[in-house]
Amino acid sequence: MTKGNIVSLAIVYLIVFMTLVSCKESTTSSENSNLVGATTPLIITQTDSFEVLRDLKNVADIKKEYTYVTSRIESSRMNSASFNYNCNDEKKGTVTYFTENGQLRMIKHTYNEYSHFSAVDNYFVKDSTPFFVLQRRLA
Repeated sequence: MTKGNIVSLAIVYLIVFMTLVSCKESTTSSENSNLVGATTPLIITQTDSFEVLRDLKNVADIKKEYTYVTSRIESSRMNSASFNYNCNDEKKGTVTYFTENGQLRMIKHTYNEYSHFSAVDNYFVKDSTPFFVLQRRLA
């Protein structure tokens, strides 16, 4: 793993960490309560074929990987785990992790601030390195 990859991965983890620790109130949905103090790993089915990892060398490769990840998520072929948070009713949101064969593939952060702003940030990951970020801001 190159120094640039380590820095990129550290930035994604830092964003998630700062979101968590900046809130005084934190809630975890009962459906996903296994995220806190989890003792069992995510269940991964052997029937899902894991596409051979390809190097991302250009924009076309990034588009192919983006299409692959989004199609797997839309067809419910990736495992997911999520939690909700509430920062004193100023900022509320949900963070969802999508994994395939134990590898993180995407982090989806959906949130709103007060009543006039909402956003969805998608962090696409390959080989533990973010390769594409899609941000959608809604007013």
